[in-house]
Amino acid sequence: MVFTEPAAAELFEAHREEFSSGTVVHPESAIDVRVVLGSTNDIIDHTANSEVFAGGWGQVRPYLKRDVPMVRFKFMHADNTVIVSYEGLFYVGNRWVLMPKPWRYLKTN
Repeated sequence: MVFTEPAAAELFEAHREEFSSGTVVHPESAIDVRVVLGSTNDIIDHTANSEVFAGGWGQVRPYLKRDVPMVRFKFMHADNTVIVSYEGLFYVGNRWVLMPKPWRYLKTN
Protein backbone atom coordinates (compact mmCIF):
# COMPACT_ATOMS: atom_id res chain seq x y z
CA MET A 1 0.00 0.00 0.00
CA VAL A 2 1.09 3.53 -0.76
CA PHE A 3 -1.63 5.45 1.05
CA THR A 4 -3.38 5.12 4.39
CA GLU A 5 -7.16 4.82 4.67
CA PRO A 6 -9.50 6.38 3.67
CA ALA A 7 -7.27 7.78 0.91
CA ALA A 8 -6.21 4.30 -0.29
CA ALA A 9 -9.79 3.22 -1.01
CA GLU A 10 -10.62 6.50 -2.77
CA LEU A 11 -7.55 6.29 -5.01
CA PHE A 12 -8.13 2.64 -5.80
CA GLU A 13 -11.62 3.50 -7.07
CA ALA A 14 -10.33 6.48 -9.05
CA HIS A 15 -7.66 4.33 -10.75
CA ARG A 16 -9.49 1.00 -10.92
CA GLU A 17 -9.27 0.82 -14.73
CA GLU A 18 -5.51 1.47 -14.83
CA PHE A 19 -4.88 -1.12 -12.12
CA SER A 20 -6.64 -3.85 -14.06
CA SER A 21 -5.86 -2.97 -17.67
CA GLY A 22 -2.09 -3.27 -17.83
CA THR A 23 -1.85 0.29 -19.12
CA VAL A 24 1.26 0.98 -21.22
CA VAL A 25 2.69 4.47 -21.47
CA HIS A 26 5.18 5.10 -24.27
CA PRO A 27 4.90 7.85 -26.88
CA GLU A 28 6.13 6.55 -30.22
CA SER A 29 8.26 9.62 -30.92
CA ALA A 30 10.22 9.28 -27.67
CA ILE A 31 13.93 8.60 -28.03
CA ASP A 32 14.91 8.99 -24.39
CA VAL A 33 13.40 8.65 -20.94
CA ARG A 34 14.62 10.54 -17.87
CA VAL A 35 13.95 8.97 -14.49
CA VAL A 36 14.10 10.31 -10.93
CA LEU A 37 13.89 7.68 -8.22
CA GLY A 38 12.73 8.68 -4.78
CA SER A 39 10.48 7.36 -2.09
CA THR A 40 7.43 8.44 -0.18
CA ASN A 41 9.86 9.39 2.60
CA ASP A 42 11.07 12.26 0.37
CA ILE A 43 7.57 13.71 0.22
CA ILE A 44 6.75 13.03 3.88
CA ASP A 45 10.03 14.56 5.13
CA HIS A 46 10.14 17.26 2.41
CA THR A 47 13.72 16.38 1.43
CA ALA A 48 15.66 18.09 -1.34
CA ASN A 49 14.70 15.18 -3.62
CA SER A 50 11.01 16.05 -3.11
CA GLU A 51 11.56 19.27 -5.07
CA VAL A 52 11.64 17.35 -8.37
CA PHE A 53 8.09 16.12 -7.73
CA ALA A 54 5.02 18.32 -8.28
CA GLY A 55 3.86 20.53 -5.43
CA GLY A 56 0.55 18.67 -5.25
CA TRP A 57 2.29 15.83 -3.42
CA GLY A 58 2.33 18.05 -0.35
CA GLN A 59 -1.48 17.85 -0.28
CA VAL A 60 -1.40 14.07 0.09
CA ARG A 61 1.58 13.97 2.47
CA PRO A 62 -0.61 13.05 5.50
CA TYR A 63 -1.90 9.95 3.67
CA LEU A 64 1.40 8.52 2.39
CA LYS A 65 2.95 5.43 3.92
CA ARG A 66 6.71 5.41 4.46
CA ASP A 67 9.39 3.54 2.52
CA VAL A 68 7.54 3.08 -0.78
CA PRO A 69 9.76 3.60 -3.86
CA MET A 70 8.36 6.26 -6.18
CA VAL A 71 9.41 7.46 -9.62
CA ARG A 72 9.02 10.50 -11.85
CA PHE A 73 9.79 9.95 -15.53
CA LYS A 74 9.82 12.06 -18.69
CA PHE A 75 9.76 10.96 -22.31
CA MET A 76 11.98 13.16 -24.47
CA HIS A 77 12.20 14.17 -28.16
CA ALA A 78 15.50 14.09 -30.02
CA ASP A 79 15.81 17.88 -29.52
CA ASN A 80 15.74 17.38 -25.73
CA THR A 81 12.21 18.72 -25.24
CA VAL A 82 9.72 16.93 -23.04
CA ILE A 83 6.95 14.98 -24.76
CA VAL A 84 5.14 13.99 -21.59
CA SER A 85 6.06 13.42 -17.96
CA TYR A 86 4.51 11.27 -15.26
CA GLU A 87 4.78 11.13 -11.50
CA GLY A 88 3.35 8.66 -9.08
CA LEU A 89 4.86 5.41 -10.28
CA PHE A 90 5.14 3.29 -7.13
CA TYR A 91 6.69 -0.11 -6.49
CA VAL A 92 4.12 -2.03 -4.44
CA GLY A 93 3.55 -5.75 -4.02
CA ASN A 94 6.34 -6.76 -6.44
CA ARG A 95 4.98 -4.64 -9.30
CA TRP A 96 4.95 -1.05 -10.49
CA VAL A 97 1.67 0.87 -10.17
CA LEU A 98 1.00 4.25 -11.76
CA MET A 99 -1.14 6.63 -9.67
CA PRO A 100 -0.61 10.09 -11.16
CA LYS A 101 -1.77 13.26 -9.41
CA PRO A 102 -3.60 11.63 -6.49
CA TRP A 103 -4.49 15.03 -5.03
CA ARG A 104 -7.02 15.45 -7.86
CA TYR A 105 -9.00 12.40 -6.76
CA LEU A 106 -9.04 12.59 -2.97
CA LYS A 107 -12.31 13.61 -1.34
CA THR A 108 -10.64 13.43 2.07
CA ASN A 109 -8.48 16.41 1.12
